[in-house]
This record gives sequence, C-alpha cells and structure tokens, in this order.
Amino acid sequence: MDVIVQQAELSAEFKVEDGESVDRFITCFKQALKFCKRGCEATQFVVYLCQNILPSFTAISEDGRQEVLRLLAESSMFHLPDDTINTCLPPIFSLLLEYVPLPPPEEGEAPSFQYSTVECLLFAFHQLAQKSPGFLTDEANSERLKDFKKRLQYFARKCQAYHSSLQAAVKSSGIEVNDEQAKLRTVAIKITANISSLVRDFFHNPPSYQAKVKLSWGPEKTVVQRKRPSLATAETTPSKRKPSPIRFEDSETGAASNGKNKRADQSLYQPPRDRFSSSLGNNGPPFTGG
Repeated sequence: MDVIVQQAELSAEFKVEDGESVDRFITCFKQALKFCKRGCEATQFVVYLCQNILPSFTAISEDGRQEVLRLLAESSMFHLPDDTINTCLPPIFSLLLEYVPLPPPEEGEAPSFQYSTVECLLFAFHQLAQKSPGFLTDEANSERLKDFKKRLQYFARKCQAYHSSLQAAVKSSGIEVNDEQAKLRTVAIKITANISSLVRDFFHNPPSYQAKVKLSWGPEKTVVQRKRPSLATAETTPSKRKPSPIRFEDSETGAASNGKNKRADQSLYQPPRDRFSSSLGNNGPPFTGG
C-alpha cells in the first residue's frame, strides 16, 4: 500500500486540468482497494479525493467523474478513522446537495437528474454518516436534516416514477442478450431501486442506516444450469466410470472377499428335523384353514 501511495503522488498538488493526474489517481486507487479487502486502510486516498478532487468535480471529464465516485462509494465500505470521516462528510454532503435539488416552483422548469451520480454519493454518505450520526441529528444541525429530507422527498418521488416506467418498458419489450438498450434499462432499474432503499433510511427519526444494497456496477454471479441427460441418452451412452466390484467382509478373518467366494463357502439350507416339523411333511394332517 505504501508503494501505491507513493506512485499516486498524493503529496503533490492536484491539477484538475491535467488529465494524466486524474488517470493516475484512479489507477492507483483501484489497486489500493484490492489491499483494503485484506485489511489495509484507504485513508490517504479518501482524504485526497474529498479535499482535492470533489471541490473541482465538475471540471473533470465525464468518464473520470463516474470512476472517481465509484471509487469513493467502494472505499466507504472499508474501515476509516473517525477524524477521516468527520473530514470527508462535509464535501461529500455538499456535492450530494448539488445533485439532489430542492423542489422547483410550480411554474418553474423541472431539473434533470443524474441517478448514477446520486447512487454513488448517497451510498458513500450513507456509509459514513452512520458512523457519525451527529452530522444530521445534532441539535445544531436540525435545519440541515430538514432541508435534506425536503430534497430527498422530491427526488425520491421522481426516482420512483422513473423506476416504474423502466419496469414497464422492460416488460413490454423483453430483455434480449444482445440488446444494449435493454441492458441499460436493467442497470437503471438497479440504480433507482438502490436510491429508493437508501432514501427510506433518512426518513426514520432518527435516520436508521439499515438498508443493505448491492451497488449497480458490482460483479454478477453467473449460475451455470447443467442439462440433465434424457432417458434415451442415458440408456445409449455408456458410462465412462468403471464399476468397482462389490466386496464383503469376512466375519471371522476381517478380510475382504468377493461375492462368489463368500457364496461358495456357505452351506446349503437344511430343513429342521424335530417333532414340530413332521407335521409340515407329506404325511402330516391336512390344512383345515384354522
């Protein structure tokens, strides 16, 4: 991790107009997250992102913005010191408010929404705010929470309407493997569902932070369905596995022997010869059905 931090040049001043600087940060941060899964902390990367990159967020290229926010969301799931959380919450929250606007006046124009951006920022804020709940619930921050709920209520209403329209479009057109439009709709459904789950937590009093969501860009597990062979195939296809002979254990010696030897050693059955068996022979009394 120390080597990656050195290669990222986090001690240098961030130049937003330098595309190479942004690409280097993204590449190094991705490599650093692999070690975070083993217990390392991404503190230096998260602090650098929040203090240097987020204030100049709109000046970054569109692809770079989305990559940076995804890294922020993924890194928020790992352990961060309390002082780092308190440092990073204000810039994340400020940028989130820019993409979750207040309801416009009745005669005003409705704003456009960037749901993928909100998913990343809202998820990162949700992860960090639950470790510092006073950021919203302290008495001094009551107006902050009130304003945030008003924004979320308006945004959630638009998000649910968009989610419903996406589901209706998918049901009417179906999902084809090679249909890029259908794939985009499927991802958009995941994004809007995640946003709705996260938003509900903030309307509890106090916020509950109970929602567990899977980020929309997370890897999907592929389940391979193996076809069972038909009866005709099973009968005509010979088995490749050679059957092993059945062996019996000798009760006296404990040694294993095959069935033929064991059967040869057994004596023939001898009927009982006593006073009760005589009645079962040919000279016995006839059966009366009693």
